[in-house]
Order: sequence, then C-alpha cells, then structure tokens
Amino acid sequence: MLPGRLRNTAHNRDKMGEGKSTYYSHGKVLLSGEYLILDGATGLALPTKKGQRLEVSTRSGGMLHFTSYEPNGKAWFETSIHLGAFLNEVGTEAMDPERIIAAGDKGPVTGTLLKILQSIHTQNPSLLEDTGGLSLSSFLEFERDWGLGSSSTFIHNLALWSKTDPYRLLAESLGGSGYDIACAGSDAPLFYNRTASRPLANKVNFNPNFKEHLYFIHLNRKQNSREGIRRYRSLKQRPEQEIQKAGSLSRDFATSQTLELFSSLMAEHEELISSLLGIPSVQEELFPDFDGQLKSLGAWGGDFILAATRNNPEPYFRSKGYHTIIPFEKMIL
Repeated sequence: MLPGRLRNTAHNRDKMGEGKSTYYSHGKVLLSGEYLILDGATGLALPTKKGQRLEVSTRSGGMLHFTSYEPNGKAWFETSIHLGAFLNEVGTEAMDPERIIAAGDKGPVTGTLLKILQSIHTQNPSLLEDTGGLSLSSFLEFERDWGLGSSSTFIHNLALWSKTDPYRLLAESLGGSGYDIACAGSDAPLFYNRTASRPLANKVNFNPNFKEHLYFIHLNRKQNSREGIRRYRSLKQRPEQEIQKAGSLSRDFATSQTLELFSSLMAEHEELISSLLGIPSVQEELFPDFDGQLKSLGAWGGDFILAATRNNPEPYFRSKGYHTIIPFEKMIL
C-alpha cells in the first residue's frame, strides 16, 4: 500500500477548468527507526496536522514562476524559469541556470527545483510541453526550521499536480528514505519500510491513551538530515541487529498501553541509536535533570524532540530557552 502515491482527497481540488488547481500534503514526524530506515528497518511515521498547500494557475509568456510563502505570508523563495530554455536543456549533463533562470533565486534551492522539474518532464513530457506558462505558489503552515517536511510536502504536491511518482521525484533530487513522502499523502500513522523494489507504507492504529502526557519541543535549530545520513553511512558495516531491533521497537511503540512502557521504549531506542552513532542522547547532553523521558526524532541534533512526562514540561523547557512546546494532539493528525 502506498498512501503517498497520487491520491485524490478532499484537499486536492482540481479546478483546471477555472485555470487553477490546488493540492495539499501533510508534514511528518518519524517516531522510530531513524537512520536505520535507510537500510530497511520498519519505522513508525506520523503525519502532522499542519502541512503545505500548492496552487497552480495558468499564465502567458512562456514562464514557470515559483513562489513559496512562510506561515506569516512572507515569500521566502521566488524564481522564474524560461520554459523554452528549460525544455531545450532538459536531459543534458548539466543545465545552465544562467540560461534558464529569468529572474529571482539562482542558488541551491533553484538547483534542486530544476532536478525535480527534470524528473517531472521525464515521467510526463507533455505536461510542460503543452503549456504556455504556469504560476506555482506554495503556502507552508509550519515554520521552515521545524523540520516537519517543507521539501517533502512540496515534492508530494508537485507529484499530485504532475501525476508523477513522488518517490522518484525525491530520489532524483534530494534523496532520502521516503517516509516523509508517505506521510505527505497519508491521513493516519504508518509503518514504513523501504524495500529494494518499492517503499511499503501501511496504516496503523496509533492513538495512545496517554497522549496528553506527550509533547514536542523544538530545539531552536534546524538539523540537516543529509549530514546525519553521511555520519550513518560512514559505519563500516551494515548494522543488521540494530535494523531488526528498530523494527521491533516500532511495533512495540504502536501497541503500548501505558506511559511507563512507552517511556521505557523511548529510552531503549535512544540507547540503540546512541551506541550505533557513538554520540550521546539529547537527554544526556542537554536535559539530564528532566523529570521524564526524552527522545530525538529523525535526524539527531536538531528539529523536534519528544517528551513523555506526567508533569507540565513548559516551565522546565522555557527556563532553558526553549519556547516552542506543542502537545501531541495539536501536532499529530
């Protein structure tokens, strides 16, 4: 089952007859598995309530115009692409941004965008060949530095619009395990497994009866997941035992009935990744006096952590300078 693959939902309102179409994708939180998902471990992935919306409208002039907006309405990225120049260079070894970009950003973000567009054109050539111009506007519902999937929701929305494979778009641009793509198109938590042939994403009933004691805390910094992946890839051999253990923990997380058991699984998972990477856990490094259990999520060292505690954690974290504290029910779909 591939919930991330081109599903038409109530969010994806096709209005091409009116010159506009709208698409929506959810953000993501990876509760378990982390780097081991890259080698086939089963992870527990959670779609978030907040995501990203894409609006596509037709325009004249032979341009593809992209604008991305932050939650406050401020545009953080804008670029215009000569459609004809792009089509002339697509498929070449290295597209020249100077000939393709008409105005706006010409940096790494645009470079990634060109890779995505090249993959779209390979999969669906007529889409860009048969248009006189397009305006694509993206609207984030969460802060870009939260690590909830600003790139994956954008890629998934582009796949919905272009009727292409979002996993292939990801592989041919940013890379990664693909769990974030699965979350983007899902309306429920998932067991995610990356196999040699294709990703497997199956919905799971994960709705802990102790969720009022779970909180997400932002560490005030954005973690580059590719750096963590490079560290993980530097391991000398494939960690077979850890892969199996992570999958077992994912299944145990999903069936936990008490906060105490869930907290012990968090600690066990932290020890697993800490020993594997040779770095201390976030609780050891930053919050050794916290009354409860903490767990890193996704790439270690930034973005959000999960806190399990019977006490209100806001005074503790605010006293240490961490002010983005979100209850589980307000974060997870």
